[in-house]
Amino acid sequence: MKTPFSPRTRPLLKKLLPRPGFPVWEVRSLSSNETVYYVGLSKNADGVTSWSCTCPSFPRNDPCKHIEIQRKKLLDDIIYESSQEGEK
Repeated sequence: MKTPFSPRTRPLLKKLLPRPGFPVWEVRSLSSNETVYYVGLSKNADGVTSWSCTCPSFPRNDPCKHIEIQRKKLLDDIIYESSQEGEK
């Protein structure tokens, strides 16, 4: 599996490295199954939450498709967990 550690993505990846309370996920490229991008959530000093991605189209295409994939997955997980709690 290839990971995109180009000079452009190294600073972004360093910024996305897991820190307590700031999750990072691996999201496969839609065009190449061997390529993985890293999608992360972080907060700035003002407490504003933002998404980041190591793909070449971020931040031009904000949000990029990898962020949208991860957002949908998280939302699906929340909906599933909520439905399971309702059955208890």
